[in-house]
Amino acid sequence: DEVFELYSVPVAGGSPLKLSGALVAGGDVIDLHVTADGTRALFLADAVVDGRQEFFGVPTDGSTAPVALDPVPNLEPVTHSWLKPDGTHLFFTRRQIVASPPFGLPAYRDTLYALDLLSPNRVELAKAHFSTNFFVQPFGSSFQDLRITPDGQRIVFTDYVEGEDGPDEIVLRSTAIDGTQTPVTLSQGTSNFELPYQVVPTGRV
Repeated sequence: DEVFELYSVPVAGGSPLKLSGALVAGGDVIDLHVTADGTRALFLADAVVDGRQEFFGVPTDGSTAPVALDPVPNLEPVTHSWLKPDGTHLFFTRRQIVASPPFGLPAYRDTLYALDLLSPNRVELAKAHFSTNFFVQPFGSSFQDLRITPDGQRIVFTDYVEGEDGPDEIVLRSTAIDGTQTPVTLSQGTSNFELPYQVVPTGRV
């Protein structure tokens, strides 16, 4: 069977260096981020338990073995991830199957987390929005975009509600990266298509 592992090699050529370490049978490296200074790789893999996706950190020079970053990994799949530019936080979403309103039918719902890579510590930031429109039966709800404010203290993100039979809905929200605040809604009403937005240094969107 194919196995996907993580390696580093000098751009001028040379011997490849394996960074992902030993993987459990059936395990693979799934996703990758590298810090801005290029010294650390953060990768998603089911390295310990086949099918259990979790994040690991390793120096890009291979000087130490990979270290697990999430203190409470589980079997819910990771659907998106974003690395804070200063390399101190990793934001990611995990997906659950839940009973959705208004009729309690099965639907997927993503939850947004922040990993403080200096601790490491994980906090829940938000659950994806479900429509308040009685006529929209959601097929699922996820996060499609995430941006970090210039001061690094908040994130701005879009919730995407995929309607099973009705229109999709997109909502723009914001919250503090330390998980101490309830997310606030920034958009006026809802839209069924994503409009461009920009986070500016004055603290406005």
